[in-house]
Amino acid sequence: MRLRLQVHRFFCENPCCARKIFTERVADLALPYARRTTRLLEELLSDVKPENMLLGPSNQVLLSDFGIAVAAHRTQSLHTQNALGTIAYMAPEQAEGKARTASDQYALAVCVYEWLSGRLPFSGTSTLEIALKHQRQPSPFLKRNKNPHIYSMLPDIQEVVMKALAKDPRDRFAHILAFAETLANACTEDDPDVPCGSVLTCYRGHVAHVLTLAWSPNGQWIASGGVDGTVQIWEAKTGKIRSTYLSHKAEVNTLAWSPDGTHLVSGSEDQTLHVWHAPTGKQMLTYRGHTDGVDAVTWSPDGTRIASGSSDRTIQIWDATKRLRISMF
Repeated sequence: MRLRLQVHRFFCENPCCARKIFTERVADLALPYARRTTRLLEELLSDVKPENMLLGPSNQVLLSDFGIAVAAHRTQSLHTQNALGTIAYMAPEQAEGKARTASDQYALAVCVYEWLSGRLPFSGTSTLEIALKHQRQPSPFLKRNKNPHIYSMLPDIQEVVMKALAKDPRDRFAHILAFAETLANACTEDDPDVPCGSVLTCYRGHVAHVLTLAWSPNGQWIASGGVDGTVQIWEAKTGKIRSTYLSHKAEVNTLAWSPDGTHLVSGSEDQTLHVWHAPTGKQMLTYRGHTDGVDAVTWSPDGTRIASGSSDRTIQIWDATKRLRISMF
């Protein structure tokens, strides 16, 4: 299995994981790769990227695409080598034709940066633009708001990744294994500024990404909707499913409970709003007026009206008991 797909699957299968579990998992991926690279001694891989890392049946990291691997020169060597690696993961010196074993450390650091933040440190419209950024611009700091799975980022993790992304190979770790081991140690440390907590209940029922959640007014139920086009109601304390609503024809983007907690309104990419009876899942009303996906819904405080917002750039107000649109703006 390709490593990028495995990281994505880890997110989907572990929606309740907090930052500590996630960063530890990233270190668990990087460390065996670094150990494997170290065992290759002086062999320079030149094309380190998630697509060239595979996971075996026991989650061991396997290396692929050795077609462009070349013998690495020692640090003092100035002989030119072809810049063959993928530019988005390529070390500055490798882009200049001076690749060395430290170049693989830089590329692995780019992989770790991408896993942690959900984006590459440098991007552009051409290979030249990306290469120049790697050579001349400082690597941007990791930001927690770039990845919703990270609630905080320990300064030690930042420091480790930034050191491995140093422009000068001499400023990086002595070898790739030292980088991976230091990263693993930083990821397992507790953050004194973040209070420790525990997962109370984990709900598993959707077969694709969950996009929206709404807690019932009485606190007993949680409604969830997502890419699988379903709305599911769960008992908050136990995680037992109460009912599933299947009438939407596309992903469910938004949910809202009625003030009395008896009904739910759901907005979907199928351009409709559905009002349904929460305990039974019985559909009560369908509103059709938007010309694009419905992204936001809410009830009026007295429960008589529903407001909806859409990608069609309109806000529409509906009678909550009839298929009647009151106003649009």
